[in-house]
Amino acid sequence: MSGTKPDILWAPHQVDRFVVCDSELSLYHVESTVNSELKAGSLRLSEDSAATLLSINSDTPYMKCVAWYLNYDPECLLAVGQANGRVVLTSLGQDHNSKFKDLIGKEFVPKHARQCNTLAWNPLDNNWLAAGLDKHRADFSVLIWDICSKYTPDIVPMEKVKLSAGETETTLLVTKPLY
Repeated sequence: MSGTKPDILWAPHQVDRFVVCDSELSLYHVESTVNSELKAGSLRLSEDSAATLLSINSDTPYMKCVAWYLNYDPECLLAVGQANGRVVLTSLGQDHNSKFKDLIGKEFVPKHARQCNTLAWNPLDNNWLAAGLDKHRADFSVLIWDICSKYTPDIVPMEKVKLSAGETETTLLVTKPLY
């Protein structure tokens, strides 16, 4: 990703799909080629299997790390950590009626810009996403975001404010993590 070796992630619930993460995200489907010829554009993996490109997403520049959403998700919801510390939710699916359509493009922004090094979804509460960032002297290096939280007005007392998000028609921007 961004000048490093590509990363490969297998789909958590679809054993025949994987994503190659480099300067863009490429979704592949693995198929048996025992009794058939190689399709145009497919990559041979072995004597009896090939990978066919299903989708490409090049909307997330400066990619440093990627985490696949753990719940079953036919639309391939992915969190992408960037060099500036932002975490963006993106998809490789083609279903525009997806239950995740409100999450696609949502951005989570740390207080200080610094590289996002790793991402991890909580296996018990699938809405929680942890981001590991380069340390900043006055800011935490691990931030936990609730991806489904909505905008919280400033009138709410601070002890009840877990997340603050600013919505516009084109993007969602979250600036305060849960922890």
